[in-house]
Amino acid sequence: MFTTSIKYYLITICLAILSTVSYAQKFKYEQKADRAAKDQDFYTAAAYYEKALALKQESADGYKPYNGEVLESKTASKGGKASGHKKLVFKLAESYRMYNNWEAAAPWYTKAAQFSEPEFQTAKYWNAVCLRTQSKYTDAANMLELFLKEYTAKDDWQKWATKELANCNFAIEEQKKKSLVKYQTSKLSTAVNDRSANYAPVLVSKDVLAFTSSRNTWNDSRSGMIPKTNTTVSKETHVNDLFQVTIAKMNDAKEVSVPVTAMDQGVATFSSDKTRMYITRWKMENGKKISNIYFSTQQKDGKWTAPIVLNNFVNLDSYSSKQPFVSADGSSLFFSSDRPGGMGNFDLWVCGLGNDGLPSAQATNLGKINTAGEDEAPFYNAATTQLFFSSNGRPGFGGLDFYVSAGTPGSFSEPKNLGEPFNSPKDDAYFTTASPDDPMSQAYISTDRASACCLEIFNINRQQQSFTIVGKVLNCKDKRVLVGASGDIKDLQNQSIIATVNTDASGKYNSPYKEGQKIRITFKKEGFLTQTKDLEPSIDRATEAITLPDVCLEPIEVKKAIVLPEVQYDYDKATLRPESEQSLNGLVTILQENPTLKIQMAAHTDSKGSDKYNQKLSEARAKSCVEYLIQHGIAADRLTYKGFGAKMPVAPNTNPDGSDNPEGRQKNRRTEFSIQSQ
Repeated sequence: MFTTSIKYYLITICLAILSTVSYAQKFKYEQKADRAAKDQDFYTAAAYYEKALALKQESADGYKPYNGEVLESKTASKGGKASGHKKLVFKLAESYRMYNNWEAAAPWYTKAAQFSEPEFQTAKYWNAVCLRTQSKYTDAANMLELFLKEYTAKDDWQKWATKELANCNFAIEEQKKKSLVKYQTSKLSTAVNDRSANYAPVLVSKDVLAFTSSRNTWNDSRSGMIPKTNTTVSKETHVNDLFQVTIAKMNDAKEVSVPVTAMDQGVATFSSDKTRMYITRWKMENGKKISNIYFSTQQKDGKWTAPIVLNNFVNLDSYSSKQPFVSADGSSLFFSSDRPGGMGNFDLWVCGLGNDGLPSAQATNLGKINTAGEDEAPFYNAATTQLFFSSNGRPGFGGLDFYVSAGTPGSFSEPKNLGEPFNSPKDDAYFTTASPDDPMSQAYISTDRASACCLEIFNINRQQQSFTIVGKVLNCKDKRVLVGASGDIKDLQNQSIIATVNTDASGKYNSPYKEGQKIRITFKKEGFLTQTKDLEPSIDRATEAITLPDVCLEPIEVKKAIVLPEVQYDYDKATLRPESEQSLNGLVTILQENPTLKIQMAAHTDSKGSDKYNQKLSEARAKSCVEYLIQHGIAADRLTYKGFGAKMPVAPNTNPDGSDNPEGRQKNRRTEFSIQSQ
């Protein structure tokens, strides 16, 4: 019995000692975490909070007779004092969030969201944000509704929660919509995305992509310059610089030769001739990150001059200007800034540039493009007059989303969300295109959708899809459908016949079609004039079938006169006016498509002038048309001409009272053709 008592006593003492040591170690970890969080080193803070929680959990399961800690009640009263364990859970969640590791933060916010103490009230909001970053929009919406029900203060938290709820509802509705567009989304190589933050892609040329990366450290080349921050910078501190990579290789990333300073630099834009660069540089001033836009020119050896800061048309003291984009014609500089006069935190602005590339007028706000949130990273595509940018101030999929607005500064349309896959539940920013004529068909973006913390660069390519084109062929004379008409479909790129179609009982035809193909369809039917149409079908992605405009074929009627209303001549002459060419070119096409036809050109005049004069003028005009057709490749033996003067009016030249009838005379001054034989 005595031995057994001593055994239990020794076990108790050992457990107590272990518990005390464990508690001391836990307290030490928590202290280190708190210090790291105060220094805004949240990555380190999270690591130590994790260690503290692990020991806390171990000691909570053991016997603790000497450390004086009160064990957490399983039924803590609402509004009561929070335990140390709960505080650690919440602080760990916050640390993960502060360096954007939403995935790691999620389980801890889920725990904290169940705590009833007022100091953890915001955990439900952040838990919802975590759910949103995982595309769990319905669960996130439910959590936000619960938060808004419990949180009654009219402050920013309520505004943020209401906005997040709008995002969730927007995303839920968007995901219900059927989209036939297929995209391939791929992350660029590890030479570009190298474990650091890599973002702001911009094309230097069709072969070279520039981007900003934080892969550099504060190396010796930066020593002796102004401090990056107000505190000592270690050699391990990462800084941002501008890099470039060959698109065909994607494995030769190298730093762009912009003279180094003690500031971070990147997020650049280049003039269309690639001789001018506008680049963002930033540093910490009194605990606030201040950005300014700089200007540099390229020298003959390919190196860039030391950037100079732009004047106060763009940069203002104590405010930030960043993310420049220069227009294709070099006349405008778009950028984001928190300068006074905006609508929110960061707004989009535009500034005129002089011939020297420097700001020439005070920047103006882009107005309704901007929101009360963050509006950033402008990209203006001149070919389609579209402004692409990122914002978190509008309903979207969460975080920063891409939006597009058509127009020019001062007259932009209401922005539209680009949808998936351009947008994700996380941050999506810095759009640039490799296809100016169709910017969303091939683009580069920055996003943290696949990262625990940082932006990475992705390529998004719209895939060529197969659709079905559907059209109808009619009789031009009575608008009835033509059954049994055939059509040869030619791919204009390679000039090959890709399909032959026939109209069914409803006059319709259909054929497979690859997106982006330019096609030519030649329609034929016995007894009708052959007709050719060049088409690049416009795709309505609400349906896989693309309906083409109806085509009508003219029935061949020998000796029937067909008026060419656009054929006109100089006054009192037989010289063809330029506006006549369209009608005559159409006739050339008909004759080329129907190589056995022989036609007669005929011209008529009004009654002014003598019969002899009008006869001579009409013959000369008909002859001018035949000569035009011959000049455009039609054999002379297929063509005849005749002038009828004023002998065959189709309308009165005078009114019943004998006065002149200009409209009637106009109808009588006409040119016709008629088929003489097939």
